[in-house]
Order: sequence, then C-alpha cells, then structure tokens
Amino acid sequence: MDLLHSRPTERISFSSPLVQSQGFTPVPGQISTAINILDEALGRLPYNPDYFRRAFKERIGYTPSKFVEFKRLEQAMNILAAGHSVKETAAMTGYPDVYYFSRQFKRYMGTSPSAYRLLSRAKESGQFIDGVFHRPVAGV
Repeated sequence: MDLLHSRPTERISFSSPLVQSQGFTPVPGQISTAINILDEALGRLPYNPDYFRRAFKERIGYTPSKFVEFKRLEQAMNILAAGHSVKETAAMTGYPDVYYFSRQFKRYMGTSPSAYRLLSRAKESGQFIDGVFHRPVAGV
C-alpha cells in the first residue's frame, strides 16, 4: 500500500514509515525549509503533482502547502509559549517578514502572536485561572 492509496480515514504524519517510504524524510527543527522539502518530495513521488495535491487534500483535508503553513504556525505557537519574542519566532519558523508572520498568525489562530505569548506565560505562572486572566496585585 502506498501513500495515495491508503484508507481515507488513516491518519498520515510526516514521520510515518508510509510517508518516509515514499522518499520524504524531513529534518527535525527545520520547518522553515518545509516548502522546499515539499517541492522536493513532490518531485520524487511517482505521481503527477496535481494528482498528489488532490489526493493529499482528500485524505488530510488541506492542500500540502496549507498543511505546511499550519505546521509552521503550530511550531510558532510552541516557540512563543517558550518565551521567545515575536521577531525571533518569525525568523525561527521561516518568515522573513515579521509583519506578514503576525498577520498570518492572527488570521489562523484568532489572536496576535504577542497576545498569545502573554496568555501562555500567564497560564504557566498561574495568573490564568478558570479561563480568566488575573493580574497580580501590586504590593501583595
């Protein structure tokens, strides 16, 4: 069984043996080059690229490029939660323009990267209780 003829309900990840058997082996931590990897993988597969994109969307629910975009933003969420600045996060996830990164993040995540970073830090420090942000009281 190959990648495109797998059952539609089967979850496919980039790290699965099924995907790697098709010649796609991403380098961990280098999502910034994901578009290049995607193009390279499409070129190595024994399928027409348009057919592959349609089949990928049918099975995964997103086009390959949109899937890569979501993975980049997912990685950005983790980096922001770790305390990195928005500028650092944009660079680490392959966005050369921090403003474009911010627009994309807000478009897909519903909040700005800086707000997400602050909420993540507040949640970790215990200031975010029962879904409500509690500011620390000064002098207590």
